Amino acid sequence: MVFLVFMSFITCPIMSIFLASEVIRTRWELPTLFFAIFMPFTGVISLYSVIWQRSGEEIITIKSDRLKIRKRIYGSGNEHVIEPIEVDTLELSGLDILKVGSRIMFWGLPWHKAIRVKSNGKYKYFGNDLSIEEAQEVMEYINKSMKRLS
Repeated sequence: MVFLVFMSFITCPIMSIFLASEVIRTRWELPTLFFAIFMPFTGVISLYSVIWQRSGEEIITIKSDRLKIRKRIYGSGNEHVIEPIEVDTLELSGLDILKVGSRIMFWGLPWHKAIRVKSNGKYKYFGNDLSIEEAQEVMEYINKSMKRLS
């Protein structure tokens, strides 16, 4: 994770500045300049995507009125809490919601469904890239656990 942060905030900006200055110095073409500025960041995004596909985890902790979701890669990560949740709204998301992101971020790898739940009047999503069977299994487990904890 430190490597990705280093690449994002130090290496990529330096590469972008260098490439942009070379484009401006040699031939001033807008498409080439655009590519020179954003190409290094595309590499970092691609690298992160591959690492997430191989080593990413999404850990869900269930409490009586909330879900704590932690996303991590190789031990480090971030977490957020969805509270209060309306268990009745726990459902599969539409396939279309994440399909565009899949094509951009993961080169069109199979991207299935996510689970969505309503919290404070807004839908929150988790469990990206689950098959329908996996998502249904997770939703059943969450429903049973929430009823048992109440």
